[in-house]
Amino acid sequence: MLGNAGFYDIKIISEIGFNSSPKTRGALFYAKKPGIMKSGLRESSP
Repeated sequence: MLGNAGFYDIKIISEIGFNSSPKTRGALFYAKKPGIMKSGLRESSP
């Protein structure tokens, strides 16, 4: 899902211990997303 939203270099850092249901687990992610430069163009991801 994160990749489809334009993020890259995605890593799961850890579970956070908050489980909102028996089938879901809370987690902390790290990811990068290209920004928009002053020219209005989008930076490219590696």
